[in-house]
Amino acid sequence: MRHMLRRIGFYLVALWASVTLNFLIPHLAPGNPAISLMARMKGRISPQTQHALEISLGVNHDPLWSQYFQYINNLLHGNLGVSITYLPTPVSEVIGQDLPWTLVLWLAWPWLLAL
Repeated sequence: MRHMLRRIGFYLVALWASVTLNFLIPHLAPGNPAISLMARMKGRISPQTQHALEISLGVNHDPLWSQYFQYINNLLHGNLGVSITYLPTPVSEVIGQDLPWTLVLWLAWPWLLAL
């Protein structure tokens, strides 16, 4: 029982560390995802459109700790945000589209190795 509790504790710490790194790496990188997305559009965009895009992508100017707790809250509620690549599609919808194929491949690989 003690071994199982240690393993669960280890997995919880690993989960927390991976979620924290997933939050920190993009937030500490220089730049703004809304600005880089606008650069791909190759056109002039009004400040109102830029502001709306920043809101849509979750770019705000709150303190980092406040953004972190909001990020954790969104994860716990299943809100993964908006995909930058497939704007304005939610990330959960993008994952949902590819999840069946991922599961098929994940379930099929032991049989493929046996061939």
